[in-house]
Amino acid sequence: MAEHVFYGFLSANLFDGWDGDEVDAIDVRKSTVRFSRCMERELATAFPGAEIETDWQDGAGGSVPRPLLPKVDGWNDHEDMYIVDDIAARVYQDFESWVVYEDSGD
Repeated sequence: MAEHVFYGFLSANLFDGWDGDEVDAIDVRKSTVRFSRCMERELATAFPGAEIETDWQDGAGGSVPRPLLPKVDGWNDHEDMYIVDDIAARVYQDFESWVVYEDSGD
């Protein structure tokens, strides 16, 4: 089983393709932090006992730079990467769990 799981992302990619008015109503910073926490929680469940780490680059979008590429035990082609990718897709689609609107008080 994996000993270390790392998930990195670019914060602007979370909202890529979203309507501008919709993004204007979102607290991007708080949403980014919440997305990261959701990822940590789900990865810890999928990889019990592994060290879980997330990181992101604020305000950046596009291709994820090599240091932020998701990895399992230091490898981005590890056999368990499909689990990480699956979790990321599931967490991303669950907008209610991580999107924070400006007027929400969260």
